[in-house]
Amino acid sequence: MNSHNKPLQKAIRPNNQHVEVAFHSAPGLGATLQAVGLEMDVAQLSRGALHTTFRLGGSRQLPVFSIQTNQDLVLHGNRSPGVLPLSLNTTDQQPVVRGREKNPVSLNGFQAGLSETFFQLPAGPHIQATLVSQTRFEQLATATGDHQTLEVIQRSNSSNLHTQRF
Repeated sequence: MNSHNKPLQKAIRPNNQHVEVAFHSAPGLGATLQAVGLEMDVAQLSRGALHTTFRLGGSRQLPVFSIQTNQDLVLHGNRSPGVLPLSLNTTDQQPVVRGREKNPVSLNGFQAGLSETFFQLPAGPHIQATLVSQTRFEQLATATGDHQTLEVIQRSNSSNLHTQRF
Protein backbone atom coordinates (compact mmCIF):
# COMPACT_ATOMS: atom_id res chain seq x y z
CA MET A 1 0.00 0.00 0.00
CA ASN A 2 1.35 3.43 -0.89
CA SER A 3 -0.05 6.84 -0.08
CA HIS A 4 1.04 10.44 -0.57
CA ASN A 5 0.91 12.87 2.40
CA LYS A 6 -2.09 11.12 4.00
CA PRO A 7 -1.83 9.99 7.64
CA LEU A 8 -2.51 6.36 8.46
CA GLN A 9 -5.80 5.36 9.99
CA LYS A 10 -5.91 5.66 13.78
CA ALA A 11 -5.55 1.90 14.18
CA ILE A 12 -2.44 0.01 13.22
CA ARG A 13 -3.02 -2.18 10.19
CA PRO A 14 -3.64 -5.93 10.55
CA ASN A 15 -0.69 -8.27 10.97
CA ASN A 16 1.83 -8.45 8.16
CA GLN A 17 0.20 -5.76 6.01
CA HIS A 18 2.96 -3.35 5.05
CA VAL A 19 2.26 0.33 4.57
CA GLU A 20 4.44 2.94 2.89
CA VAL A 21 3.66 6.65 3.00
CA ALA A 22 5.59 9.49 1.32
CA PHE A 23 5.70 12.96 2.89
CA HIS A 24 6.61 16.44 1.79
CA SER A 25 5.82 18.12 5.13
CA ALA A 26 7.01 17.59 8.69
CA PRO A 27 3.47 17.91 10.16
CA GLY A 28 2.30 15.11 7.83
CA LEU A 29 4.95 12.79 9.24
CA GLY A 30 3.92 13.85 12.77
CA ALA A 31 0.29 12.92 12.05
CA THR A 32 1.32 9.48 10.82
CA LEU A 33 3.50 8.85 13.85
CA GLN A 34 0.50 9.78 15.99
CA ALA A 35 -1.54 7.13 14.16
CA VAL A 36 0.86 4.43 15.39
CA GLY A 37 0.81 5.70 18.96
CA LEU A 38 3.61 8.26 19.05
CA GLU A 39 2.58 11.82 19.91
CA MET A 40 5.39 13.58 18.07
CA ASP A 41 6.00 17.08 16.83
CA VAL A 42 8.25 17.02 13.78
CA ALA A 43 10.23 20.00 12.45
CA GLN A 44 12.51 20.31 9.46
CA LEU A 45 15.92 21.77 10.38
CA SER A 46 17.53 22.07 6.95
CA ARG A 47 16.43 24.03 3.90
CA GLY A 48 15.01 22.48 0.78
CA ALA A 49 12.16 20.32 -0.38
CA LEU A 50 11.32 17.53 2.04
CA HIS A 51 11.07 13.96 0.75
CA THR A 52 10.42 11.51 3.58
CA THR A 53 9.28 7.90 3.46
CA PHE A 54 7.59 6.17 6.40
CA ARG A 55 7.23 2.37 6.27
CA LEU A 56 5.17 0.30 8.70
CA GLY A 57 5.22 -3.47 9.09
CA GLY A 58 5.23 -5.99 11.89
CA SER A 59 2.02 -6.65 13.79
CA ARG A 60 -0.46 -4.95 16.11
CA GLN A 61 1.47 -6.35 19.07
CA LEU A 62 4.88 -5.38 17.66
CA PRO A 63 4.73 -2.60 15.07
CA VAL A 64 8.00 -2.06 13.23
CA PHE A 65 8.57 1.12 11.26
CA SER A 66 11.29 3.02 9.47
CA ILE A 67 11.77 6.63 8.46
CA GLN A 68 14.07 7.83 5.70
CA THR A 69 14.43 11.50 4.83
CA ASN A 70 16.48 13.79 2.61
CA GLN A 71 16.48 16.65 5.15
CA ASP A 72 17.49 17.00 8.80
CA LEU A 73 14.50 16.55 11.10
CA VAL A 74 13.95 16.92 14.83
CA LEU A 75 11.25 14.86 16.55
CA HIS A 76 9.93 15.56 20.04
CA GLY A 77 6.96 14.17 21.92
CA ASN A 78 5.48 12.17 24.74
CA ARG A 79 6.04 8.49 25.26
CA SER A 80 3.08 6.20 25.76
CA PRO A 81 3.10 4.73 29.27
CA GLY A 82 4.07 1.06 29.30
CA VAL A 83 5.65 1.16 25.84
CA LEU A 84 9.38 0.95 25.12
CA PRO A 85 10.35 2.52 21.79
CA LEU A 86 13.45 0.75 20.49
CA SER A 87 15.30 2.41 17.60
CA LEU A 88 18.13 0.81 15.71
CA ASN A 89 20.80 2.82 13.94
CA THR A 90 22.21 0.58 11.20
CA THR A 91 23.99 3.34 9.29
CA ASP A 92 27.38 5.02 9.59
CA GLN A 93 25.65 8.29 10.55
CA GLN A 94 25.28 9.52 14.11
CA PRO A 95 21.73 10.57 14.99
CA VAL A 96 21.32 12.76 18.06
CA VAL A 97 19.19 11.25 20.84
CA ARG A 98 18.32 13.44 23.83
CA GLY A 99 21.10 15.89 22.83
CA ARG A 100 23.88 13.30 22.42
CA GLU A 101 25.32 11.84 19.24
CA LYS A 102 24.88 8.08 19.05
CA ASN A 103 27.29 5.61 17.55
CA PRO A 104 26.60 3.72 14.36
CA VAL A 105 25.17 0.25 15.01
CA SER A 106 23.46 1.21 18.26
CA LEU A 107 20.14 0.55 19.96
CA ASN A 108 18.47 3.66 21.42
CA GLY A 109 15.39 4.97 23.18
CA PHE A 110 14.54 2.13 25.55
CA GLN A 111 14.93 3.62 29.03
CA ALA A 112 11.76 2.76 30.92
CA GLY A 113 11.58 5.83 33.15
CA LEU A 114 11.53 8.50 30.44
CA SER A 115 8.27 10.28 29.67
CA GLU A 116 9.32 12.07 26.48
CA THR A 117 11.23 11.41 23.27
CA PHE A 118 13.64 13.83 21.63
CA PHE A 119 15.93 13.02 18.70
CA GLN A 120 17.41 14.55 15.61
CA LEU A 121 17.40 12.51 12.43
CA PRO A 122 20.07 13.49 9.89
CA ALA A 123 19.33 13.45 6.18
CA GLY A 124 19.94 10.17 4.41
CA PRO A 125 19.82 7.20 6.76
CA HIS A 126 16.94 5.01 7.76
CA ILE A 127 15.91 4.99 11.37
CA GLN A 128 14.24 1.73 12.26
CA ALA A 129 12.09 1.40 15.36
CA THR A 130 9.57 -0.77 17.11
CA LEU A 131 7.15 -0.22 19.98
CA VAL A 132 7.45 -2.98 22.59
CA SER A 133 5.15 -3.57 25.55
CA GLN A 134 7.28 -2.94 28.64
CA THR A 135 5.35 -5.61 30.58
CA ARG A 136 5.88 -8.26 27.88
CA PHE A 137 9.55 -7.30 27.58
CA GLU A 138 10.06 -7.59 31.34
CA GLN A 139 8.20 -10.92 31.44
CA LEU A 140 10.46 -12.31 28.71
CA ALA A 141 13.62 -11.10 30.48
CA THR A 142 12.43 -12.59 33.79
CA ALA A 143 11.42 -15.90 32.21
CA THR A 144 14.84 -16.27 30.56
CA GLY A 145 16.74 -15.14 33.66
CA ASP A 146 18.13 -12.08 31.89
CA HIS A 147 18.05 -9.72 34.87
CA GLN A 148 20.93 -7.67 33.42
CA THR A 149 18.63 -6.50 30.62
CA LEU A 150 16.06 -5.33 33.17
CA GLU A 151 18.75 -3.28 34.90
CA VAL A 152 19.88 -1.75 31.59
CA ILE A 153 16.39 -0.48 30.63
CA GLN A 154 16.07 1.17 34.04
CA ARG A 155 19.37 3.07 33.93
CA SER A 156 20.31 3.58 30.27
CA ASN A 157 18.75 4.81 27.04
CA SER A 158 21.37 3.57 24.54
CA SER A 159 23.55 0.57 23.92
CA ASN A 160 26.25 -0.09 21.35
CA LEU A 161 25.93 -3.37 19.49
CA HIS A 162 28.80 -5.63 18.48
CA THR A 163 29.20 -5.29 14.71
CA GLN A 164 30.38 -8.92 14.44
CA ARG A 165 27.09 -10.15 15.93
CA PHE A 166 24.94 -7.72 13.99
